[in-house]
Amino acid sequence: MRYERIGALRPGHALRPDRPVVVPGKSAGGPEHLQGDVVDVLIECERAGAATVLLASDVDDLQTPVAAVCRYAAAARPEVVEEAVRRFGAERVYPVESVEAADAGDWLGRLPQPDPGTSRWRRGVRTILGRIAPNRT
Repeated sequence: MRYERIGALRPGHALRPDRPVVVPGKSAGGPEHLQGDVVDVLIECERAGAATVLLASDVDDLQTPVAAVCRYAAAARPEVVEEAVRRFGAERVYPVESVEAADAGDWLGRLPQPDPGTSRWRRGVRTILGRIAPNRT
């Protein structure tokens, strides 16, 4: 499955609902705080319907504000999976073999797939709202 990496994205990047965005945990050098481009990219992910997946290597990765806003979490270590389930619920946590971003394509296909009708609906709403809502400065 094709996917995007949050570190490679900039605000304004065209996201697709069928391409999840992987977010490395802070222990792997991922974002720890909700600020700047991270916030803008996460907002664009939600607008596009692109799932965000935290790659949690350590329990500390689950304690960041970024982790709290990711739609899903993936973890390989049993204690991290257990803590993620406790925090986010089993439906949002994926036990995987590896949380390396390069290996994500092996298991991202297990995520719920977006409904194509929903994507068309969102695109139409964005078009209409873009015409009537003032742009953020």
